Amino acid sequence: KRAMWSEPYYDEDGGNIVMTTYSVPVFLREDSQMKLQGVATSDVSLAWLKDIVSSVRIYQSGYAFVISQNGVFVTHPDERLIMRSSIFSVAEAQGDQRLRRLGRAMIRGGEAFVPVRDFATGKDSWLYFAPLPANGWSVGVIFPAAELFADIHKLSQEVIFIAITGFVVLLLAVVLISA
Repeated sequence: KRAMWSEPYYDEDGGNIVMTTYSVPVFLREDSQMKLQGVATSDVSLAWLKDIVSSVRIYQSGYAFVISQNGVFVTHPDERLIMRSSIFSVAEAQGDQRLRRLGRAMIRGGEAFVPVRDFATGKDSWLYFAPLPANGWSVGVIFPAAELFADIHKLSQEVIFIAITGFVVLLLAVVLISA
């Protein structure tokens, strides 16, 4: 009794593209009751979504992806995953129960920023995910940890260098004054 988006599908007869269907029930009032008369649908190509998500640049090697309500990859930089794998099948193949739990949180509409091992590259990373409320899908963004914290690491090294240099200068001043 409400408008819905379908699970994405690969349309072989319609141009070999990934699509989804938006369906809206049509009701007419008869004798003070609403009776279903039909369903209006519109097929929507998801090529535009793939283009938008793949254009997102996160540092040098980070990326974004979208999963459906069932956890199927709708977009991903690795084209072999799109419509062929889900976040759950990847978790199972890698024996990663944490990724499975994150996948469940994603399809339930959760939002979080959590440390993960990137399931595509194996690098330590951070994953931010949030729901797409219009259709119940979820977007995830992978931030490689080394790139995410590079500026903090560089700043820490500079602070340590300044501290050591200051300590050496202070030590030399004390030795010269006491001599």
